[in-house]
Parts: sequence; C-alpha cells; structure tokens
Amino acid sequence: MPIGCLLTHPADCVAFLPVQPSFSVQGFDRQSGRPAYFVSLSPLKTTKGQSKHRHATAMSTRAKDNDEVRRLFHEHVPEVASGAVEIKGIAREAGRRSVVVVHSADAKVCPVGSCVGPRGSRVKTVMRALPGDKIDIVRWSDSLQDFVRNLLVPARVEQIAFDTAAHKATVTVSADSTTLTKDGGIRLRLASRLVSWDLQLIET
Repeated sequence: MPIGCLLTHPADCVAFLPVQPSFSVQGFDRQSGRPAYFVSLSPLKTTKGQSKHRHATAMSTRAKDNDEVRRLFHEHVPEVASGAVEIKGIAREAGRRSVVVVHSADAKVCPVGSCVGPRGSRVKTVMRALPGDKIDIVRWSDSLQDFVRNLLVPARVEQIAFDTAAHKATVTVSADSTTLTKDGGIRLRLASRLVSWDLQLIET
C-alpha cells in the first residue's frame, strides 16, 4: 500500500485516500480478517422528527487511542500476547467506552473469556489504565449479520435489513432494548464504526 494512504473497504469498493490520523478508525477486512482503516469524510445527518427511528453514523477516533487499548490487552492477556487470541478491531470514545473485537482460530480457546479473565480480573486491569472507559469485548464473526448482532448484545435484535447501495443497515430491536440508546447512543455509534455501515435503529 502506498505510503501516506489509508485503505478503505466500503461494501465492495477499495479506494486510497490521503492519511488524516485524527479522522481514522481501526477495523478489519471481514473477508481476510486483516486490519484495515476507515475514514469518515463527511458525517451523515441524523434524520429528525421520527420518534421510533434513531441513527448512528460512523465517526472518527484517534488511532493512538486504539493503539493504547491494544497495547494493554497484549500486556495483560497472555492469549493475546501469544497470538492465540487476535484483536480484530477496536472502536473507542476515550473516557467513555471501548469496544474490542476478538477471535481465536483455536476452538479450544474462548477469545472473550480469555480477555475478561477469571472473575473479570484482566479486563478490570485494563479498565483501571483507561480512566472512565467501560469496555465491551465482542466475538468476531465473518457473517456481517451475526457480527452486528454480537455488537448489539444484550439488545434483542429481531431483524437486520441491509441496503448495500446506500451502505446502511436497518436494525429492528424490541422496545425494551434500551441499552442502545443510553449515553447518547454510544454503543450504536461504536458498532457502526466497527462494521463501517450506517446502522439505523428501529424499535418495535
């Protein structure tokens, strides 16, 4: 890849864009599983006046914030340090919440459990080093539908409809799935960053 460029993977397109570190978000290519970087050039406007519709669009985060989270998990989780557990992607709003996506090619290794640690000891150690951050550890899936569901747990997802042309996904959840709208919808925003799709939430 040329120096000074970022590789994006929106839908089936691949493009090179000028590097702007303050507007990058680290994620991964779903098919190869290799790290990739995504850039939001112009934020999409939130639809107003629809009481049952909430929107979250991909936003920027600093790569150095993601690097710090990755470093801490490498330091405190032996399975990550050894490569038995791979960190597929990270999205963070510093001082508020981080989402870490993990995977293991070894069926005998639980990637989420490894990162959480006995009685939550490992993830608590990481959280102490990131004041104010709540940390969600999510299992990666090469199925976009399953991955979106994993990211939105514990919300009860009833249906996901993908609009490839618009690169949007409409997620229908039960009305009691209030966790996605708390704290200004931060979990939905971080999920959008990690899948690089505009996730639209509809409550039934």
